[in-house]
Amino acid sequence: MTETEFKQEAATARPKLISIALRYLKSNDEAEDIVQDAMLRLW
Repeated sequence: MTETEFKQEAATARPKLISIALRYLKSNDEAEDIVQDAMLRLW
């Protein structure tokens, strides 16, 4: 997977992942941080 492909997939998945994280964390900032950390680990 190229960097461009990863960025496209990440941009598509990000809102759904943040929504899922919000169910557990109740904080938008924390949810965004968790999703960002996960994306960095995946890359």
